[in-house]
Amino acid sequence: MNTLEQPIDSSIRKRDPIMCVAFLAWKAHPDYVVVLASNRDEFFWRKSEPIHVWPTTPKIVGGKDIAGGTWLGADETGRFALVTNVREGLPRRSKSDLHYRSRGLLLTDFLTTHQTARQWSLDVLADDTRYRPFNLIFGDAHDCFYLTNRSAPRLVEITKGIHGLSNGGLDEPWPKVADGVNQFTSAVAADPGSPESALPYFDGLSDSQVADRARLPDTGVGAVLERRLSSRFVKLGVYGTRSSSLLRIARAGPVDLVERRFGVGGRRTGQTDLRLPEAARRAR
Repeated sequence: MNTLEQPIDSSIRKRDPIMCVAFLAWKAHPDYVVVLASNRDEFFWRKSEPIHVWPTTPKIVGGKDIAGGTWLGADETGRFALVTNVREGLPRRSKSDLHYRSRGLLLTDFLTTHQTARQWSLDVLADDTRYRPFNLIFGDAHDCFYLTNRSAPRLVEITKGIHGLSNGGLDEPWPKVADGVNQFTSAVAADPGSPESALPYFDGLSDSQVADRARLPDTGVGAVLERRLSSRFVKLGVYGTRSSSLLRIARAGPVDLVERRFGVGGRRTGQTDLRLPEAARRAR
């Protein structure tokens, strides 16, 4: 076994290193208002449901965690959201964690609210201490935002173009983000706007090459783990990339979500392809 793929030690198991990487094309494709490709890294023993259509109004597509939230979701009107945590060391879990609300519930709140994206975000900012540090990308057919409660809570309107996010700030040039943005940009440019054109996105998400030490950020997890977490696709024994997802929302058409699932060692365990027919896009 490659030393960079060896299982993480027992001290890490007691902590909460949920990591992700995501790439967003916002109004940067002629056919899609949103292209969002992401990996979700988690302990394999934690229960979650694969993507499915939720029995809500409007209909929602997304996975579901044990708290009833999700890490990536969209609805038939064109709303979408993705959340990552913020890597600032590896804080141990404690009884105080019970006072925090699950970050995944932010997505279900947004996808079911009647408020505009901006109105909803202001309510979250007013009550952001209910959550452990998070990064949130969310929007609709008109607007897209980045919201974080890390350090100084803030809301940023995302500009048209290509963006990357991991467990730092938006467009923070961690190796997995910077290198992934380059590959993702090429995939978007070559995407003919067909359901069959997902492969280049998943090829980029499957890259398990770790970064050179000189390029690594210092997020407080130690040099060894920093490097082992620096690839887009992570394989660390009982912890690693659980799923890769591709969300595409047509400018005038359906919402498509594809999810590939993986087990220990990166073994592929399943794939789900879902499509929501276009519903009326919400007004601003």
